[in-house]
Amino acid sequence: MRVLTHPDAFNEDARFVAVMTQERLQRLLVEHPDLVLDQLLVDEAHNLLPGDTRAVDLSQVILIARSRNPELAITYYTPFIASPQNLRHIDGADQATQVKSVNEHVKIERFLITSPGEHHRLYDQFLNDTFELEDEAPADEVAAVLQAGGHRNLVYVNRPKDAQDLAARLTSQRPQVELTEPATRAISAIADLIDPRYGLIDAIKHGVMFHHSQVPDSLRLYIEELFREDDSVDPRYLVTTSTLLEGVNTPADRLIMMTGARGRANLSRSAFRNLAGRVGGFRELFSPDRQDLTLLQPRIHLIPSTYSRSNWNVDSFLRNVANVASIIEDDVRNPLLEHAEDISGRHAALEYLENIESGVTTVVGARVATTEVGRLCFRHGVHDFDIIETEETLQARVDQQRGRELIDDVATLLDVIVEIFLEGIELPDGDDLARIRDTEGARRFYAMVLDWRSRNEPFRRMISHFVRYWSNLTDEYVYVGHRWGEVRYGG
Repeated sequence: MRVLTHPDAFNEDARFVAVMTQERLQRLLVEHPDLVLDQLLVDEAHNLLPGDTRAVDLSQVILIARSRNPELAITYYTPFIASPQNLRHIDGADQATQVKSVNEHVKIERFLITSPGEHHRLYDQFLNDTFELEDEAPADEVAAVLQAGGHRNLVYVNRPKDAQDLAARLTSQRPQVELTEPATRAISAIADLIDPRYGLIDAIKHGVMFHHSQVPDSLRLYIEELFREDDSVDPRYLVTTSTLLEGVNTPADRLIMMTGARGRANLSRSAFRNLAGRVGGFRELFSPDRQDLTLLQPRIHLIPSTYSRSNWNVDSFLRNVANVASIIEDDVRNPLLEHAEDISGRHAALEYLENIESGVTTVVGARVATTEVGRLCFRHGVHDFDIIETEETLQARVDQQRGRELIDDVATLLDVIVEIFLEGIELPDGDDLARIRDTEGARRFYAMVLDWRSRNEPFRRMISHFVRYWSNLTDEYVYVGHRWGEVRYGG
């Protein structure tokens, strides 16, 4: 039996196991309208509750799979939900789903507020109170991280830029460590894949790594494996963002949080518990090689720092996310769930689903795409504009383009995409596509990058191209996006 991780790997297999995100699974189902699943396992099912696009996409996949096979066995797994009934979809799609709860109280985390230059304070999640301890944290925040560290440490920050900055600072204050065979192999592979001067290489030599969404997928997996497999007796530090929140098991015995934020908001209670769950895994806790039970009380340090908001109140944050006595309530915002608090978006979500696969819903009065372009936009997950309102215009533009010569270069292709799908089309405020539509320089830049990718340029060569491109610019500022930028344009 084959294990598939990408829809392109499907080859009309009669039996297979697919491990996919909702986007990839939806594409698999859309491209193979006769494909019927026998069993669907949904991990981290609490991610169905929000009303964002990914939650709705996951619900759409579940409803399509259920529509194709009414006997489909669906199992939801989640450690963070108050009422399992809140995962039920509309139209009785989950009526046959049964509930089984497992209460785990093997580990009791020790939450330590470690303000640089002040005494450590212990937050008791059962008493919902803090107690000052005798030990004092160093005034320097990097020294505070090193003091708080254990054998294998996860250090949490909010942004990719912060992850690399803090990793560099930790590297500068740690001596070089004796490299194990896995670390030596990793350094050689990273130098070959990226560049011998890549900051991650020097960091590894000092027992430090970074991990975030902007690191290439193949390299991110390599970092995770190295953190798991490196058996050095020296401490190791993995500075990470929320990319490590779900689906990544680590041997970490300590978590150090430099901020309580995730994106523009604070970590939710479930996200915080999920992050805390990365520490003291049962595999390490019950390992035959472990001679103590310290992982039954894993330490989690919260350090107010330059990587957190200046007004971050750690005490209030812990009372909101860690107090075991507080009543947990599910915030159900997904309009495709039966118990959604606000159903104003339900008709639109059902209409979208009906356009992906007709007959899945019982929605009345749904607008249905009548053009080839409109149907393809729905099937490929376009959410940037009202497809029904614009499909006639888009179809006319596509028909006009069909009479022209075939496109054989990336720059022309990007111009045609803008001409067909974006010119004169109303986009949501802040949509990144507006910059590509309205700025010729942005189109030229992305055409250049896509051309490199289409020729399978290695990372090392693409880095060289980027540096050369930026060096030749005469503008004072270079646009790199909000994740890496240092100055707000025009601000």
